[in-house]
Amino acid sequence: MSLYDQEPSARALLSLIERNAPRMMRAGGGALRQEMNIRDLTEADREKIIKLSATAPTIPAIASVVGFSAVTVRKVLRVAHVPTPYQRDTGIMKGPGAARRGPRTVKILALKHCIKST
Repeated sequence: MSLYDQEPSARALLSLIERNAPRMMRAGGGALRQEMNIRDLTEADREKIIKLSATAPTIPAIASVVGFSAVTVRKVLRVAHVPTPYQRDTGIMKGPGAARRGPRTVKILALKHCIKST
């Protein structure tokens, strides 16, 4: 059972803060790995993620099987140059949108075009 499955009491939370606050303040914050039962990503985990990506319907489905977040699964696939399930099924690569032109830019370009043509 992970830490997220339990509903900790106020006493347990305050105890956690009391025990680890000085160390977190010195380190600049961040997660407490030993308290959250976070495990490192191994090469076997990477291979399993890549293998599951060939048949899994979605990234969250892979994440639930391997026990890592969807962000971690997506990063592993990107580093391995393996298409995500969405890209495999549709051929569309999701990513940042194209640069958008606001109304002002369009008007300026229209004026520039009018000046050149006259």
